[in-house]
Amino acid sequence: MSEAAKWALVTGATGGLGREMARQLAAKGWSLVLHGRNADALMALAGETAREGAIVRTATADLATTDGPATLVAEVDALGIEVELLVNNAGLGYTAQFVESDLDRQRKLVQLDVMTPLELCHAFGSRMAARGHGQIMNVASVAGVLPGPGMSTYFASKAFVLSLSEALHEELSPRGVQVMALCPGPVNTRFWEVAENGATRAQALFLTTEEVCRIALVSLARGRAACAPGLLSKVCYGFGRVAPYAVSRKVAAVLTGKRG
Repeated sequence: MSEAAKWALVTGATGGLGREMARQLAAKGWSLVLHGRNADALMALAGETAREGAIVRTATADLATTDGPATLVAEVDALGIEVELLVNNAGLGYTAQFVESDLDRQRKLVQLDVMTPLELCHAFGSRMAARGHGQIMNVASVAGVLPGPGMSTYFASKAFVLSLSEALHEELSPRGVQVMALCPGPVNTRFWEVAENGATRAQALFLTTEEVCRIALVSLARGRAACAPGLLSKVCYGFGRVAPYAVSRKVAAVLTGKRG
């Protein structure tokens, strides 16, 4: 199969890491299925990546609904496309004290950040394993190695994605399928605005989307189970892996600025 004939499905492609990942994949010769809910932004990105020479298709399933992942799989199947690389990027953040938070918004976060990658990994991962090749990149976070007071559900969702990804890495590597969790620290995207978390104090330490995606694609090609791009991400990731939870949850509370 030629590189140009390989299809990558990128969820949440209209902004942030998803948008940049689509650009870099297009530059590397991948054909793209771009997913997003904003039709105008999706078509603009499709036009931009097509000008790079990529073959581009679009999908608009609402992954924050319970039938969204199945709808996306059906849309891809209707296009007659065999997904060689799945980038589970779509996600939602939410900053709030848990007991005072909007429960519907918490459910939406769990659907998008937990159930969607689980269902898409199952749907496309089973096909990759059957044919003996494929790649899956699940966008987790350094939040996945910490408890997150003030962003409790978001941090827990990323812990799920990280654990799932590392387990699937072990299960599927012998079957020719590479699975990696991407665990960035803070990145310059609209995530912080949507999550309602004022993170401007540390903005100078944030990586760019270009840096994160470049490092992520190199790490995926090298068969890594997890990738924490950049010095700040590596420090946070390493700290979260070795620190007692009694310590890490207090540090995380300071970082999120949301102690009780």
